[in-house]
Amino acid sequence: MAVGGVSMTIGEKITLLKESAGFKNYQEFGKAVGLSGDWLNDLSKKQDVSTIDITRLIKIADYFNVTLDWLLKDNDNNYIIDVKKDLAEDDIGVMLDNIKNKISEGNTKFYGYSMNNKVSKLANDAIDIIKKLIKQNL
Repeated sequence: MAVGGVSMTIGEKITLLKESAGFKNYQEFGKAVGLSGDWLNDLSKKQDVSTIDITRLIKIADYFNVTLDWLLKDNDNNYIIDVKKDLAEDDIGVMLDNIKNKISEGNTKFYGYSMNNKVSKLANDAIDIIKKLIKQNL
């Protein structure tokens, strides 16, 4: 759902739901939905979410008869969740993403040898395969 063709943040969506239901404050909203008013107030100020207790969002979606997709996606159907924001730098997925980013910047070396476009594409494809295999086996 967009207002005037502009994508809404998670916070704007939560505020819209609260106001459309006529709740005067987040405490009333929280009591009706079965969540902490303070938590809802904090959520209303966010652009996106990095990690969240999904059961809380399910309560909101159920109460307002909206989908989780509506809450978690923008107008372009992109998720407004930054799942990488809270990952540690020693996370292998983050490391692989950093390697892909470095390769995309160009002038990348492998044991001192420059990587041409063909080799860079091969390396990126290999990283994608590795990530897929790891995810499938978690």
